[in-house]
Amino acid sequence: MQTFTPQKLYTHHHLIKDGLILIGIMACLYFGYYFWKPERLSTFNWLIPAVFFIVHLYDNISRDRLQQIIYDTTNKEVIILYRSVFSEMKEKRIPFELAKLSVYERSGKPTLMYLFKEKREVFEIRKKKDGTSADTMKAIAQTAEENGIRVVRR
Repeated sequence: MQTFTPQKLYTHHHLIKDGLILIGIMACLYFGYYFWKPERLSTFNWLIPAVFFIVHLYDNISRDRLQQIIYDTTNKEVIILYRSVFSEMKEKRIPFELAKLSVYERSGKPTLMYLFKEKREVFEIRKKKDGTSADTMKAIAQTAEENGIRVVRR
């Protein structure tokens, strides 16, 4: 049994930090627009940034983030433990013979992985979203190949 855990887990502290950065950027753009064309400024101009902020916040809250990948060699299955920011831990199990791993690389380093069960995407692993390093992603792909899981590199 081999276990892989991301180096940096996304918590509510990261969510607050991302929200504050986005508010700061939108405030700078708003005040820049205010000094550029103050006569065209109204309260309606806050509507688009507010909607954008709410969509961004919802996306970050509801996105499933990797907690662990376990290659269970006794039961011959991949176990994915994941959770969103405010949810409980969930798991997905995929038998080795039905699993497929698609790895997208940029300049020789993996940045994105999709885990499939037959032809259906089960989980997405992104370097930025899940906090996994390139070395961890390489180790995940190498372990998948060692366990007989089909790995496609793109």
